[in-house]
Amino acid sequence: MKKYQINYYSNSCIYAEFLKDQDWFIFLDSCNDISDFGRYDILTCDPYIKIVSNGKKVNVRKDGLTSSFVDNPFAIINKYYRNIKYDIDLPFSKGMIGYFGYEALNNLESNYNKIVEPDIPDISIGFYDWAIVVDHEKKETWVTCDAKNSFIKKVLSHFSLNNLQIDYDFNHKCVELTDKLYDKGYSARDLVQYLAKMKMDQEKKYVFYCAAAGRSALAAKAAQDMGLRPVSHLEGGFAAWKKSGNPIETKE
Repeated sequence: MKKYQINYYSNSCIYAEFLKDQDWFIFLDSCNDISDFGRYDILTCDPYIKIVSNGKKVNVRKDGLTSSFVDNPFAIINKYYRNIKYDIDLPFSKGMIGYFGYEALNNLESNYNKIVEPDIPDISIGFYDWAIVVDHEKKETWVTCDAKNSFIKKVLSHFSLNNLQIDYDFNHKCVELTDKLYDKGYSARDLVQYLAKMKMDQEKKYVFYCAAAGRSALAAKAAQDMGLRPVSHLEGGFAAWKKSGNPIETKE
């Protein structure tokens, strides 16, 4: 099992937005934004094993094939669970996530009051071999995995530390702005490092602008995160300013 650090976001919905359409997507939210007790958010999807049971009728989906059994579902779950080994200092790296309904108690010998809810699976469990783990205390985010498959590579690339992706909330939707400074091929991380070295006068107001407002919004947010105030950027960029008939100067 390996772990890779990616960009940290205080709002884990940014990761959820990327994963939400994947198979058996899971988002365990610590409610860190409304509670002092929350620390870790855990997100994952695409389990390599799925176990769904109704009574003693158990379906196991693995490697694209579904096998059906008539057995105690706890015995089948334990067969796979006991082979999982944990070797990373995070609350979750891989393993089992799902639910056990009250009806699952019918499979325990000590239970005498039969519970019947035939339209809902008693048990629905996924075995996951990777996860995104967000540590709000250390402000770190890690991807844990056994191996880098094509989807894991997409996750690592999308949230790479080399890409500073700024998130805004427009009508409650996550919107990502560009992570490249196109003019000279600089990354957003280069911009942040450059701003950190500048001795910027706190008595002045800084207005960032670019051609279409994507990069300037990125620069303004980076400056604000560093504590610089007041900061703003030109909405619509230089193109919108010029189109509106506002004054411009040209170089001789």
